[in-house]
Amino acid sequence: MRTCFDCGKPLIGRSDKKFCSTLCRNTFNNSKLEKLPSLVKQVNKTLNKNRRLLKDCLIQSEKRVRKEVLEERGFDFKHYTSHEKDGKGKFLYRCYNYGYLISSKGVVYITDKKNSHY
Repeated sequence: MRTCFDCGKPLIGRSDKKFCSTLCRNTFNNSKLEKLPSLVKQVNKTLNKNRRLLKDCLIQSEKRVRKEVLEERGFDFKHYTSHEKDGKGKFLYRCYNYGYLISSKGVVYITDKKNSHY
């Protein structure tokens, strides 16, 4: 018999069910997060904030933003999830599914993965 990953109660329902309730699922996932080192938590928090700021810019149709504006909003340019060089030799930085390119004049061009043209 399958049992809840958190409390051990028998599971009823779908064959891929892992928890008996939302409370057990949340408790289990939160306990995993508590075990992360504080540095990892801080980096994840920064990356998520950067992602949210990029997303907010696109929602507000701000595809070009001055670097200083993003910094004032709390964006941390030292944290990103990946980077690559574009065809012109400039670095394209990614923060999860959002990308940005910083021009020599301090303009940040923002895109999402679906639309990666600047």
